[in-house]
Amino acid sequence: MKKMFFFSFLFLVLSLVSVGCGNEKTARTVKESDPTSELKSNSSSEPSTSSSGVTDPLTTNQTAIPTLFIHGYGGTEGSFSGMLSRFETNGWGKKILTVTVQPNGSVSDTGTWDDQSTNPLVQVLFADNKNNEWNQADWIKATLVYLK
Repeated sequence: MKKMFFFSFLFLVLSLVSVGCGNEKTARTVKESDPTSELKSNSSSEPSTSSSGVTDPLTTNQTAIPTLFIHGYGGTEGSFSGMLSRFETNGWGKKILTVTVQPNGSVSDTGTWDDQSTNPLVQVLFADNKNNEWNQADWIKATLVYLK
C-alpha cells in the first residue's frame, strides 16, 4: 500500500513538473514572437507605431494633469522615491507636491503647486500607514477634494 501511494505521488509530482516546464517554453516562445519587439529594434528617429496604431510606449504625453502616487499598506515616503527620481531624471515628470493625510482626515502638503507644470507628480502619504482600506479610501477622497 505504501509503495502504491509513493509511486502515485511520484507520478503526480513528475506530471506537474513536466507541465510547468512546458508552460515555460510556451511563454518564452510567445515572448520572442511579441510584436512589440519590432518596436524596440526599429532605429528610426520618428515615433514607432505597431500594426494596431499604438504609439511608442516610451514617448511622454505633456499634460498639466497630475499623477498621484499612493503607497500601499505600510508604505512610507521611500516607497516611491526611486521611481520618482527616475521619472524626473528621464524628463517624464517633476515631483511638485507631497500630500500627507492624518488619521483624522486632515490634509497638509509640502511643495509648490503650479498649474503650468508639465506632467506634475504628487506623492500621497498616510500618517497611519497601516490602517484598513476603508479609512484609506476616505483619505484618498480627502486628498482628491483637497487637490481640487
